[in-house]
Amino acid sequence: MIKSWKKFRLEGVGPPVFGSIFVVRILEKLRWLLAALSGLLLTLAFANFNIAGLAWIAPLFLIVSAFGCSLKKQWMLGLVSGLCHFLTSLYWLLNIPFPAGAVAGWLALSAYCSVQFAIWVVLSLQLLERMLGAHEAEPDRWKKLNALSTHQKLRWAFIAAVFWVGLEFIRGRFLSGFPWNFLGVSQFKLLPLAQIASVTGVLGLSFLVVYFSVSLLFVLGLLLRNAGARIQMWTSMFIPLTLVMATFGWGYKRLQGRIVETGTLRVALIQPSIPQLLMWDPGESQNRFRKLMDLSAAAMDSKPGVIIWPEAALPALGADNFQTILEFIRSNQVSMIFGADDTERTPVATNSYNSCFLFSPEGKFLETYRKRRLVIFGEYVPLKNLLPFLKYLTPVQDGFSAGTGPVLFRIPGTEAICSPIICFEDAFSDICRQHTTSDTDFLLNLTNDGWFGESAEHWQQAFMAAFRAIENGVPLVRCTNNGITCWFDRHGRLKQFFSGPTEYSPGFLIADIPLGTRTETYFHRHGDILGIFCSAITLLACARGIFPQILKLKRR
Repeated sequence: MIKSWKKFRLEGVGPPVFGSIFVVRILEKLRWLLAALSGLLLTLAFANFNIAGLAWIAPLFLIVSAFGCSLKKQWMLGLVSGLCHFLTSLYWLLNIPFPAGAVAGWLALSAYCSVQFAIWVVLSLQLLERMLGAHEAEPDRWKKLNALSTHQKLRWAFIAAVFWVGLEFIRGRFLSGFPWNFLGVSQFKLLPLAQIASVTGVLGLSFLVVYFSVSLLFVLGLLLRNAGARIQMWTSMFIPLTLVMATFGWGYKRLQGRIVETGTLRVALIQPSIPQLLMWDPGESQNRFRKLMDLSAAAMDSKPGVIIWPEAALPALGADNFQTILEFIRSNQVSMIFGADDTERTPVATNSYNSCFLFSPEGKFLETYRKRRLVIFGEYVPLKNLLPFLKYLTPVQDGFSAGTGPVLFRIPGTEAICSPIICFEDAFSDICRQHTTSDTDFLLNLTNDGWFGESAEHWQQAFMAAFRAIENGVPLVRCTNNGITCWFDRHGRLKQFFSGPTEYSPGFLIADIPLGTRTETYFHRHGDILGIFCSAITLLACARGIFPQILKLKRR
């Protein structure tokens, strides 16, 4: 036993690290498993698992898996990690009631998003290899890692976090953008930390998590090659740990701030819970409409100031249904907001919009908002004139047109002013920032999640919406077809959500939304400065690093 112990003890090391050489060899043999595990850990950090702590080690697992590999292998390991994460966290796409399009979309979107992981691990490790180049004489890369100065270690970890944020920002903006499950969103329940979004947006929290995680690489290196270097371990983690603690303390103090209300608005959020297939069934139109009217009538017992229906809840707005709605509004003297399709005919074309409307208690039409950010293959087909076969992969035929700008809804008989957004627009920080003005009392999201069954998609979107409240310092109210109907205060706290037999059951939520609580935030004033800065650095690094090396590989 003693001989076995000495066999694994490294010369020049203080206390023996049992099996340190063996551990390094295991890490090398299990690269692909580590990469896959890093992606799965990230999935567990998001809804419906919500194990937020796993997000703080997942980037480390990916870096360790690719440390010391060739550029090509680093790229492949990054793709494996990304695929494992996105295929499992976006599984709900398979619930779309259009099998061919669901599978194609799930695979294509997961593969596209996985490129973020591949680029990140290549950029980060190629930068680290350059730093290690000064120690070429040392064959052991873990010893070379330990030979870096504290300044070099902190600088590399910082830049690796910049790369991650830059790539998330690009994914959220490129083409039509897909800002789903940014790493910082996984920390939703750690509200003191989440408050940093009021300054940096949710990407600031992503930065914090990655910076801390990749800094652990140097702790691991010391454990494997110099277990006695406790001071070095502390210095490697001092700044990341201090940054996390300072952010937590500042956020905790921010949460203690007093909220002064100028009044409240009682809203009735109707959740009809209509399966998506029934949305397309003309024979179910009257049943759908009757359910909406029955739930709205029951909600009137609570004397709401406004009745709100979700996106796409209303079937084709024929003359009879429209007259019934007007009679309900007038007889109950209540304002109403509901979502429906809107058509505009011009001499050139007929445009359809995914819209929502505001009516006064007298039944007078006041405002309409037309959705601006459309769902690719869900609301429009790209390049449909050049590639007409694409329409067979989606239930969309002609599709919708995009609206032109935000609209404020001033609720009659109250001092309340809300700014509506539709569907997954609450995932976009730029959209919600544009919709928040100095007069806005709350953001109102109308959405139909009936496409995805009873899946994690609902809570994933809801948690993203919470960060729009924090970023803009304003409450956010969500009215959904089948979950999650809820509202968040200006600090992103989940104040209420509909919970009948399940959160997906039909019913309604009565909520008293505070008015006049909006606070001006740095993020709202200046926008996503962090994301723009990090994406510029990342694109520059790609141009100077990845692309030239890929060209060299092809020439060989």
